[in-house]
Amino acid sequence: MSDFVGSALVCTADERVSAAVARAGYKATPAPTCAEALPCVRHDHWSVIALDASTGRETLAYLHSLPGARRRDLFVVLFGDRFETGNRLQAWSRSVDLVVHPDDGEHLRRQIADGLREKDEFYRRFRTLQRDAGALLGAHA
Repeated sequence: MSDFVGSALVCTADERVSAAVARAGYKATPAPTCAEALPCVRHDHWSVIALDASTGRETLAYLHSLPGARRRDLFVVLFGDRFETGNRLQAWSRSVDLVVHPDDGEHLRRQIADGLREKDEFYRRFRTLQRDAGALLGAHA
């Protein structure tokens, strides 16, 4: 049985981030600069997109510009020296799914798994409401 969890685009030259993502079981594709990351984000599907807060601003801005339906399918992890790993307020304020201090990557696999589970639970409810509202509107059209 493989420990491979999924694919990750790693948008940073910081080796701590790449190592943490690899230890988490993701097949990491490096994109050290935004110029390298943007085409990958636009044309490929990723389980996780890991960004460096100091160098990934352009890529993060692109992710924020995506339509909601596409954005909901992404799990974005933002790494930065000013973050408290797992701080939900910091993640929310940056419109990402998880923030991680680069030195705290030891438990990244669990943190991503927990985050994906929580996001799936939240959006399962959202999609149910969306489907039910569509059915209701369709019945009255």
